[in-house]
Amino acid sequence: MQETTRPDINEQYTSATHASNLRVEADRKSSADILIAAGWAPARLGSALLRLHSEWDGASHPKFSKAAGMAVYLHDMAMLRGRLKSLPAVREQVAIQADRWGMENPLHVAASVLQWWLARQCQACNGTKFEVIAGTGRQSGKVCRVCHGSGEASVPCGEAGKRMAIFIDMCTDKARQQIRSRLHSHGR
Repeated sequence: MQETTRPDINEQYTSATHASNLRVEADRKSSADILIAAGWAPARLGSALLRLHSEWDGASHPKFSKAAGMAVYLHDMAMLRGRLKSLPAVREQVAIQADRWGMENPLHVAASVLQWWLARQCQACNGTKFEVIAGTGRQSGKVCRVCHGSGEASVPCGEAGKRMAIFIDMCTDKARQQIRSRLHSHGR
């Protein structure tokens, strides 16, 4: 018998943001309850980051191909950014925090780290942690040289980027905790 695992808060939130039924039901937790809990969470930036990640997860991500060319890829990326409704506000808030910390070029740091945060998978190994044999798409037994076996791309912008990435993770963790707490306190 296969054990099923319950979706975590990220998965529940993503599902709720794409739900067509937002009825509040007294006897069970619904998508509406998840969204209400997120709206009531004091961690506003964390909730906005969760919303941005949900929008990202719900969108198709363009891949660069030599056949299509850079112009097509850039057009597809621009179209993707248009589907990320919360990106401008989140980027602005993250840039404000970078400015508070006295980071050089805070908007660049915010944009770069958010881009990494949304798609942190190593492009060389596709997040598999092992080198891909050229032209085959298959993995070798060698650890990826680019990500050193982590499966993630390096955080951009040096120490400033690392500090911002930690801040973003702390904000989202706090929002998840507050959503979980609110759902639990209401018995759903």
